[in-house]
Amino acid sequence: MKNRIYRFKQIGIILIFVLLVGIVLPLYAFKISQKQDYTDFNVYYRAAVRAKNLQWIEIYTLQDGASPFRYPPFLIPYLRPFAELSPPTAQLTWYFFQILWFSLGFYWIYRSLRVIQKSRSRSESLWVLGLSALFILRFCLDTFTIGQVSSLMFFGFSLGLYSWIVKKPTGAAIGLLIPTVLKIGPGFIYGVFLSSRWRNRLQAIRAVGFCLGLGFLISFLEIQSIALLKQLWSSWAIIVIQDSSYYDASHYGSQSLKSFLLRGVHSGWWTSHGASQFYVISIVMLSSSIALFWLTRKPRSFQSRGFFYSLGIFNVIWLMPETFKYSLTPLALPVALLFCSPQKTLLTYFALIFGAFTLSIPGKDIVGDFLFFSLQTHSIPLLATFILAAAVLQLAWADSTLSPLLQKKRLEPWKRLPTSDRKFKISFLIPLPLPQTALPRNLLELHSFLQKEVQDSFEILVIPFGNRLSSSDPILNSIRALELKSVQILNPSHESGRGAALRTGFLASQGEKLILSDVHQVCDLNFLSKAISLSQEGYELIRANRNFSERDFIQQMLRKFLPLQTTDIFSGNLLISWKLAKEAFALQEFSDHLFELELGIIAQLRDHREKDLPITLTLNRKKTFYQIFREVLPLLRGFLKCKNRYRKGYYAPFDLTRVTGITADDWGISPGVNSGILTLARLGVVKRVSLLAGSRFLEEGLNELKAISGIQLGLHFNLTYGSTSQGTPGRVLLRWLNPLRNSAALRKEVRSEFFSQMTRLHQARVPIHYLDGHHHIHLIPGVLDAIADLIQKEQIQIVRIPLDLSLWSSSKISLLFLSFWARPKLKKYGFQSLPC
Repeated sequence: MKNRIYRFKQIGIILIFVLLVGIVLPLYAFKISQKQDYTDFNVYYRAAVRAKNLQWIEIYTLQDGASPFRYPPFLIPYLRPFAELSPPTAQLTWYFFQILWFSLGFYWIYRSLRVIQKSRSRSESLWVLGLSALFILRFCLDTFTIGQVSSLMFFGFSLGLYSWIVKKPTGAAIGLLIPTVLKIGPGFIYGVFLSSRWRNRLQAIRAVGFCLGLGFLISFLEIQSIALLKQLWSSWAIIVIQDSSYYDASHYGSQSLKSFLLRGVHSGWWTSHGASQFYVISIVMLSSSIALFWLTRKPRSFQSRGFFYSLGIFNVIWLMPETFKYSLTPLALPVALLFCSPQKTLLTYFALIFGAFTLSIPGKDIVGDFLFFSLQTHSIPLLATFILAAAVLQLAWADSTLSPLLQKKRLEPWKRLPTSDRKFKISFLIPLPLPQTALPRNLLELHSFLQKEVQDSFEILVIPFGNRLSSSDPILNSIRALELKSVQILNPSHESGRGAALRTGFLASQGEKLILSDVHQVCDLNFLSKAISLSQEGYELIRANRNFSERDFIQQMLRKFLPLQTTDIFSGNLLISWKLAKEAFALQEFSDHLFELELGIIAQLRDHREKDLPITLTLNRKKTFYQIFREVLPLLRGFLKCKNRYRKGYYAPFDLTRVTGITADDWGISPGVNSGILTLARLGVVKRVSLLAGSRFLEEGLNELKAISGIQLGLHFNLTYGSTSQGTPGRVLLRWLNPLRNSAALRKEVRSEFFSQMTRLHQARVPIHYLDGHHHIHLIPGVLDAIADLIQKEQIQIVRIPLDLSLWSSSKISLLFLSFWARPKLKKYGFQSLPC
């Protein structure tokens, strides 16, 4: 089967090559040579002739009617040689230049595909290239006929795509400059550098600046007059600004957003003022949305980099004043990426098929006048580009991550609980970010000091962390070479951040007191000596304070809004008791240096004795502005979150009397879950337990659970797990929202499942107080209506819904909408709900 597909693709590649080279090239060369009526190239040729005759002022004039020269003075020197040829020869020469530019454009697309499909054969990339060429073939033929510059723009877009994919910012900037100089709008795609590093952005800016400077120089050498050059640029600006005065953008052939709106005005759908306002709002919304996506997301692969780039192409197509067929040739780039994507979805297939039938195939000579004009006047091609963009956005989102500056660093649960047995007096923790050029502290000196202070009752734990971890790092090898028995190198931490590394070290430590150090701010041994002495006097948190003057603005603001005693929250060098460490690391939310902010709050709220010791640190180098910016942004975000957690009492001692009701779901899914719920229920933490009636382990520990005084039990209604599964929550939702569904059969199926699950609970003699749903399945529109009468017969009065406005800013926002829909249903059937 694979061999047949391979042969089919090989034959297809040959046929496409024959079509393009053997038929299209000579056929359109003949047609161009015979063409006597208007083409856009006539405008370029006219400008070249006027430049030859030194008629500079006449190059840009509105007296040329609907076809003035609309390109910047940069282009004039490059068009000037055409004036030396006769019009037919010049026109045919321009055609071959178009062939050359399209060929180079497809070459760079092929190079991009080879980077993306490196593990596949060359024929696979050629096959995808051929399909993308066929997708835009009709647009290329229109470009040949009309003599547009779209082929040159296509070459620039393709060169920019390849350079962007392979992370060559200079090439990407130069490639994008070609269509930008011609049409201005493509300059928006430079925004894709928002998802890149500062260094790449600076390289792109330098490349653009150099090319623009070179262009100005060549223009000056051609015109040899600064005053005349200024006048040409001024005249060009007038032509661009007043484009609507010499061309009607509502033309049926234009598939831009502006053209769609103007056709709507002519049809009486809305007023001209309303259409103008909507157009301006659309420009702002579409452009800012794509720019925000670039700024907040980072591509994870070569292919996703291509999708990021392609989003800008769609924005240019939509927002240009006029978007004719020849303007759609850049669609080959996203189409090729969609064809070669291994993560194709239903939307991907639909977008490609719909695009083929509304963009590629329906030429006037193929489908006839009625269908052709109907598609054009109703802006169906514009709709096709929106669907293609949605498919690209879907795959770009799936193959990207949140920007590191915005990324929430989630800490994983503890792998194991800390032991209470303490073998040493001191555990010295050194979180070591890798890669690192050198270890700032002399371990031999530290080892001798601790041996003097606490004899052999100490350990030194080195905890490597960072983005490029390696157990054979030179720094780690140099530590091993010391062969100190008290020094232990822990396994590299997969959780990035100093706070996460310190927690890893805490869980592995065996000391009664812990010294937390910072390799970037090494304090002297005198501080350690004083801190150990103070710890024997009952102090549980001793901090090296660099800022007793209290002049630091950030420190003052933090102390104003949070319960903090110290004037140096981010000291980096501390001694804490094991008791405080256990409480602090158990409540730790932040994986970076913000953990120290939490530590200060916890120490204050739980009445641990604190002491600050003044120290002076010598830093090897100043922080750069970019480093400061990277630290301040997470600090501001972390402060707000920390303030919210403090307000909700997360750092305060736990008070069981404040607990009004915590519900535990999924009883019966496993023995471990049952055991955990049972323990928390006995402690009084869990007040309600939801039972998976059809689960295998329903009755394991159930009698002990029912014996707990005050516990309430509910049905965790299930349609998505185990033998009763009707599919994933998404599939169940689609089944119920499908307008062609068999409503009666679905209703009967759900009622039967509810009856079966309630029967199982009755057999286990479980009193049911409330109902909720596994994966909140009871919130799906129609499910509650189907079983409402059965719930009433069971005399269940409470149905839980997660109506919490905090879901608005979470990934579970859909639950908020479903909860709002379900609330009136509860009132309709007389059910109550609990506060969430």
